[in-house]
Amino acid sequence: MQHPIFRILKNTGSLTLANVFGRLLNFVVVAILIRSVGTEGFGGYATAVAVSGYFLILADIGLAGRLVRQAAAFPDSESDEYSHSMGIKLVTTALCVVVLVILAFVLPYEPWVKELFILLTVSNLIRSFSQLNHSIFRARERMELEALSTCVQAVIYSSAVALLLLGFPIIIVGWASIASVSAQLILNSVIVRRFIPIRVTLPPHWATLRNTAPYTAAAMAESAFLQSDIVVLSFIASQSLVGEFASITRLLLLAAVFPLFLNLSIMPIWSRVFGRDNPVLFRKITTTSLQMLTIAAGASVVGLAALSKWVLHLVYGEGFEELSQLLVVGAVYLLFHFMNFGISVPIVSSGRQAIRAQSMTIGVFVKIGLILAITPSFGAIGAMIALVLAEATVMLLQAYRIREVIEMGLLAKTWAWVVVGIVTSLLLYFELLSRGSEWLAVTLPILLYAALIFVSKDVPKLIAVIKEFR
Repeated sequence: MQHPIFRILKNTGSLTLANVFGRLLNFVVVAILIRSVGTEGFGGYATAVAVSGYFLILADIGLAGRLVRQAAAFPDSESDEYSHSMGIKLVTTALCVVVLVILAFVLPYEPWVKELFILLTVSNLIRSFSQLNHSIFRARERMELEALSTCVQAVIYSSAVALLLLGFPIIIVGWASIASVSAQLILNSVIVRRFIPIRVTLPPHWATLRNTAPYTAAAMAESAFLQSDIVVLSFIASQSLVGEFASITRLLLLAAVFPLFLNLSIMPIWSRVFGRDNPVLFRKITTTSLQMLTIAAGASVVGLAALSKWVLHLVYGEGFEELSQLLVVGAVYLLFHFMNFGISVPIVSSGRQAIRAQSMTIGVFVKIGLILAITPSFGAIGAMIALVLAEATVMLLQAYRIREVIEMGLLAKTWAWVVVGIVTSLLLYFELLSRGSEWLAVTLPILLYAALIFVSKDVPKLIAVIKEFR
């Protein structure tokens, strides 16, 4: 029988690689879109994606998350739980269609944005059924099947979107999304039938709906936090500004792939320590992980800032270098986003998901308030500052709530070195840029950050700690 640690590593690796693969293909899609329709057209696309994304949560209302837990804990009831969830899902999907029809008439967007919003919403409603199938894979610890399903969808979607390069209108993105998620649903449904029969409980089993509340709250909070900036901007700013902001945040999301790999190496140790009910060791591994993420985040901030003009030119083409200042400000977001990614693991591992939901709910209000207050005066830069401050707020709230599992003194020391490294490197970057030394502005700030972290002697110490755990 496979050792539990290797099973965790295999499952985490499957989902991580699928996630990375999907994000890379999505990044290609974004580059194609911006090159084809410009920032204004991309602003309309980003708005349609953001608003339609809420329907994925509303259609599922936590059913997928609950199904994973119930099917894993009570394998004999797996088939019944799946059938109950399908029955509820049909009702929530029907209600979502009603809401969709209403919004199609009342949303103050251009006709093509509304049409794209409708197509993407239909796509998300189809995708929500795949979530139930993926829950069966997760409950059975067959994440490689979910990874396969996800990769197939990503390949079909990106291939279809490439038709934009042949002159097709942007609406093709909506049809491509529907085609790809439909193929995904067919594939994972065929696989699920190998494990359980696909049945629907009608009339719906309403007790199942009542038990999804905790999962719904967490999912809604996270979705609202991630999408609220684009939605708010779509009402108060031009589509061109929305497009500029969205084009930078997509680059940031790609850069945020890196903590996935770092946590992949530490996750098995984390799970093993928690399973042994060893709070001292759990505290040590939590602190070590967050220290490593802090150093990696600092490197990402400096690297992305120093390479900002080159990255924008390479990905989006000529004329986008002027957004480099926006990308430099946005790069700071990674410092807090990496930390939030790391903090979420001990929160979930210790069964305190409510902390994350509460922190993100507060973060939503902070983000919306700051966007409304800052954006009218400072434009896209103001919106990006609001994004950074909201992410920092969530990080501080989560870290404070789980402070008993973090050695704050050690983490603060690492943070001090990283912040000094970031500030010093960025000051050097702007100074060299003002002197016209673009090549030096790319290389020297990165080397300076690496030298400062080397002087801190944190990296060898952390590597030694990880080896000790293994």
